Amino acid sequence: MRINIELSDELTATVKELAKKRDSSISEVIRRAISLENFFDQELAEGTKVLLKSKGSDNLQEVILR
Repeated sequence: MRINIELSDELTATVKELAKKRDSSISEVIRRAISLENFFDQELAEGTKVLLKSKGSDNLQEVILR
């Protein structure tokens, strides 16, 4: 399926930057973002918490996505 979307200049720059960093296509960056959104949505629906642990620290921070 082909989908056309309109992105702000800021989001366009971000997507291009991510594609360049990952040596990937813009389409692949967007597909990955959708897959990650779906993963987090399913996990949060099951009551899973998303936590971040900074390098060199034992502190955990909960990420609030909604």
